[in-house]
Amino acid sequence: MSEKKKIDFRQYIGMLFFLVIGGVCGWFFGYYLGETVSEGASPGETLMSVGILLLGFYVMLYLQIVVHEAGHLVFGLLTGYRFSLFRIGSLTFLRDPVSGKIRVKRMQLAGTGGQCLLVPPQPVDGKIPFALYHLGGSLMNLIASAVFFALYQICRPIPTLSLIMLVGVIVGIAFAMMNGIPMRLGAIDNDGYNLYAQTKSQTAMEAMRIQLLIAEASARGVRLRDMPGEWFVIPDGVSLENSMVAVISVFACNRLMDEGKYDEAEEAIRSLCAAKTGMVGVHRSLLICDRLTCLLLRGDTAAAEQCLTKQLLSFMKAMRNNPTILRCQYAIAHLLRDDAEEAQVVMKRFEQCAKTHPFASDIESEREIIAAIDAVKTE
Repeated sequence: MSEKKKIDFRQYIGMLFFLVIGGVCGWFFGYYLGETVSEGASPGETLMSVGILLLGFYVMLYLQIVVHEAGHLVFGLLTGYRFSLFRIGSLTFLRDPVSGKIRVKRMQLAGTGGQCLLVPPQPVDGKIPFALYHLGGSLMNLIASAVFFALYQICRPIPTLSLIMLVGVIVGIAFAMMNGIPMRLGAIDNDGYNLYAQTKSQTAMEAMRIQLLIAEASARGVRLRDMPGEWFVIPDGVSLENSMVAVISVFACNRLMDEGKYDEAEEAIRSLCAAKTGMVGVHRSLLICDRLTCLLLRGDTAAAEQCLTKQLLSFMKAMRNNPTILRCQYAIAHLLRDDAEEAQVVMKRFEQCAKTHPFASDIESEREIIAAIDAVKTE
């Protein structure tokens, strides 16, 4: 009898927050529409009000996401950080390493509405400022909520507009709580938990700094294999249960892939995934895609099939425009399914992704792995 799989309820916390937001806003909408009908509004006027309110709700959701990421940017810059990357949805802005101009690209990361990566300042006594960088998004959401509350009071004579302002207040407070209260959300950790993890030890603080340096180097086109080796080494005796430290092990596995050491990468990924770590779900799933590719490269199709769980397939669908996912799908089509037509379709999608992906170093690395896949296929 197979062991019953334990359900990870963390993945539903974000959904619960949005359900609560929708429920609260829905109550206000219902109350407002009831008042509108009782005042003799026609069905057409009522329907128009519903449309305006729904549009306002989605505008406020999107606006508070922008406000949140802008908060990381503003408070980070105020504490000595430098701009590296700013993302809303899949729309990504980063500085061109040659011209210094801001480029617009696209990048997808499951479980996130946006992202702000900055270059950390030089450590002072081994420390860097980090609290405002992590919590800047939630603070900015609260500031925006205060502004919307003031506008709500001003707009009281215009019921529809005032209600939209009130929605902005509710959404902002909810975003601040969802991101500021330390939580592990399944696929990712929120800002509050990242702050909590970074305060646990000097090693965790240094690991966070290195993560940002790796991201900045990648934005400049530097391959993982060409970055300083000491960035990918965890001191002996340091626990991987801290999420900040665990990410360094993830990058170490990624670096082995970039170096073309596929057997070593497979072993390292298998060991890391079997260990008790603070690794977040999105990193674990991406590593499994790497391991699956490594297994197929050496012809171990049985083990590769075992990697293709429903959970992984669902993740790959959510991240379908990610270059690592596309490379993994290419390996599956060619080396597991022997489906040349499907492989060609995937490759076309990869080429489209390559045109807009912000990190040229990622695409260069993935192309080398794809070449290895083609070499195995033609043997």
